[in-house]
Formats: sequence, structure tokens, C-alpha cells
Amino acid sequence: MKRTLITLAVSLLLLSCQDKRKAKEEVEIVPVKDQQVQPEDEVKNDLASNMLRGNVKWFRFTQYTAIDKFGDILKVETVSRQTYWKAYNRAGNETEQKGYGIDGNMLGGYERDYDRGGKVVLINQFDSGGKISTSQSYKYDHMGNNIEMISYGKDGILAQIDSFIYDDRGYQIKRWAYREGELIYKIIYTNDNRGNQIEEKQEYFGIYSYTSFTTKTYDEKNNVIDQNSWTAPLNSDTVHTRYMNILDSVGNTIEAIGYRGDSIHSNHFVSYDNMRNIIKSKSYSSDGTLYNYVKNEYEYDDQGNWIKRIGYSNSIPTVIDEREIKYYE
Repeated sequence: MKRTLITLAVSLLLLSCQDKRKAKEEVEIVPVKDQQVQPEDEVKNDLASNMLRGNVKWFRFTQYTAIDKFGDILKVETVSRQTYWKAYNRAGNETEQKGYGIDGNMLGGYERDYDRGGKVVLINQFDSGGKISTSQSYKYDHMGNNIEMISYGKDGILAQIDSFIYDDRGYQIKRWAYREGELIYKIIYTNDNRGNQIEEKQEYFGIYSYTSFTTKTYDEKNNVIDQNSWTAPLNSDTVHTRYMNILDSVGNTIEAIGYRGDSIHSNHFVSYDNMRNIIKSKSYSSDGTLYNYVKNEYEYDDQGNWIKRIGYSNSIPTVIDEREIKYYE
């Protein structure tokens, strides 16, 4: 499974509140997935990408504040507590998600529709009142590659059109988008023979315009092990960042090194349990100072999915995450 370096570096800093952030973001923002041909070891469905085992039908996730009371770790409800519920079809792909506040009222959500081949054809996002707020429709070519995504705002008003081009191997080489008749971004990709994107050039236009160029190096299992990015915001100097991954034998990142220019900016060390979930991570600044230590303790069901997680930050319990999981019979 590919692991994105920059995403890991950020997630290590915020791991103890990871799913709280997801509960807020996922009911409002639907991630766009590039429907291009991927290497053979790429995840095959949403259950696999979410590291869920078995024939999961749905799960309900709730995050609580944790407190240490005389050695006992207790969960406490706060006004910011949120719950989200996510459902999957029998093919293991997401079909619906809803988020709820502590009062039980819905915060928002989305639904996904698929064609007979299992491709997403429509995603509708809902506001807290259950009305469609935005939607995206998808078109595919004869090879099953996503060639167009049309986004609509409230009342079905056209908001944005994203287009995608592929080479004769089925690897994506270009994408761009128009909004209100104006080009807002353009991205060009270069791929290796295994379908890995080894170069990416981005151009964003408008008031916040910038350009960036990224290179990636992969190991024999298609994991990113070295990523360099050069970003040039409007009227600003170019910023060079670099992320390096050191992996274990099964592809887990056990060390992530971040650079600003030629200098180390941060260093992260990670360890996992036998279910490949993070149990410890330590983050160090450029001078070697430990600035964040995260620890997780898990309880699992008989399918190997965690149903309870206690998160510690700098040895202090901060969150208790609970998941109720329902399986297809």
C-alpha cells in the first residue's frame, strides 16, 4: 500500500485527535479519488484503504475526551463531541456517511452511487437539514478511467468542471479545472512503468496563484520513500521541502524525516502493533528536542478491527475513541 510522506508527517503531529478531525471534515468535504489504473498492490476498495477487515456493513465512530482519575482512564462528553456513521456496500466501498453533534442532530453527510462496474457516478453532500448542498457527477472512458467530474452547488448550479487525460497505459498524465469559465488549476504528471507518479507539476491561478514541482522515489513495493517539492507562491521565494520514509518489511513507515531546504526540520519515529495500527510515535524538532509523544492503546473485535482506542499525548490521556461495527451476514 502506498503511503504518502507529507500526510504521515502531519498525521503524526495530530494522531491523538485524528478521527475527531475526520468527524468534522468528512461530513463536509468528499475526497476526490483519481480513477486511474494503479499498480497491483494498490488497495482494491474503501474497506482496505480504511484498514477495516471482514465484511463491514457499517460502523459508528464516537470520540470522547479522556481524563485520568486516580489511575483510571475515564471518558467525558464535551459540547464538541461528534459522532459519525459510515456504511459500505458488499463490494467494500463507501455508500453513505452522516455526522452528528452531541445533541443528536445531524451535522451533514454524503451519499455515493455506483454503476454496475463499481465506479462512483454520483456523490451528494447534505447539510444539517438533510438538503443537498453540493454534488459531483463522474464520467469514465471505455477503460474505466475517470475523465470528467462535474461539481454543482446549491440548487444544482454548475460550480466547477474537472477534466482528466490518460496515456495509452491508462495512467493519468494531466488534469485541470474550470470555474465560471476560468481555468483555476492545471496539473501534469509523469509516471514510471509501474504507474507510480514520479513527477508532478501544479499551477494554480487567481488571487492565490502559485506553482509547485514535486518528485517522488519509490521502493520495489511502490511505497514512496523520498519526496521533494519546490513551491513558489505569488510574489514569494521558492520553498523547498523534502520528506524521506524508512519502511519496515511490511511497508509501515517507521521513520519519517522532514527537510526545509538542506536542513532537517523534523524527525518522526513510529511503531505499530501486529494489526499495523500505530501504537507509538515520537516527533523531534531540528535541534533534537522531543516535542510530541503519542501513544495509542487498542481493543479489538474477533475480526481484527479496533473497537476502542485510548490516545495519549506526552503521556497524558487525551481521547477515547469508540467504534461500533456491524458486519454483513
